[in-house]
Amino acid sequence: MEAGAINIPAGMLQTIYGIANESKREKHFLYDSKAVELAERLDAAFFGVDGSPTDNGLNDTEEDYPKGAGEDFPGDGKEALAEARTAVLGRGALARAILLDKMVSGYIKRHPDARVVNLGCGMDTRFYRVDNKSLRWYDVDLPRIIEARKWLLPEEERHFMIGSSALDEDWAEAVKGEGPVLILAERLTMYLDRQKLQRIFKTIRVHFSQAELYLEIASPYTVKNTYENVDGSSRQKYTWGARNGRELAALTTGFRAVKDVSLMEGLKKMYPSYYVLRFFPPMRRLSNKISVLRREST
Repeated sequence: MEAGAINIPAGMLQTIYGIANESKREKHFLYDSKAVELAERLDAAFFGVDGSPTDNGLNDTEEDYPKGAGEDFPGDGKEALAEARTAVLGRGALARAILLDKMVSGYIKRHPDARVVNLGCGMDTRFYRVDNKSLRWYDVDLPRIIEARKWLLPEEERHFMIGSSALDEDWAEAVKGEGPVLILAERLTMYLDRQKLQRIFKTIRVHFSQAELYLEIASPYTVKNTYENVDGSSRQKYTWGARNGRELAALTTGFRAVKDVSLMEGLKKMYPSYYVLRFFPPMRRLSNKISVLRREST
């Protein structure tokens, strides 16, 4: 890695370091060797042996940083990167990672040569945790985010990056091949609205006849009462929610709701008490879910 100007939004830096720090805990619940590697590379590029920031190309003005969806880079680069180094992965984020890893691994086991499309990928490193050496993985995000990803994570065989909004058809046209495809949308639907979701569904329906979707949804109550802390300083309001996958599928045609999996399924690995609480109706209703939808045959 060359110590050039770093153009990674603060929230994404925190994701990298949060997963890396969790991985380095003695009793970790999630291990990600790629996140550990990235954190070490960032440290080597931008921090001295004593842990103090160097002048190796860290931009100092907010204007130098790309704006992600709701993610304004707070303050100067040195301060934001230094703060990110101590990031701790929250229980919800950790539960989501554990649960989706399990679900994606299950899909890959059933379809070992499948294509996986990760919409709104940010700095996600799930590919490296679930790769079976034969799948093809496409990470999709806005061009400025993909540019930042490539600075840290160059493309490689079977792992591709597409600079495109999830609302455009460009990403679907760039996914090559035939057969089963898994579409992931983690922490995306709650920032959209009905019309935007319908656009995404239409793109999937037109381009992929064997699609399965794993879409994270927030309940209407959560949407009404939650502000997401996106970068350590600013807060962004959720804009859309659904109680289950049936409501999600009702937005469009050509998709069938298969099941909903509560994020509490991930929490129970960390906290055994959640194994019981997940049966408590209010907890089931309020927790975010991964809705599984399947493209219906025509």
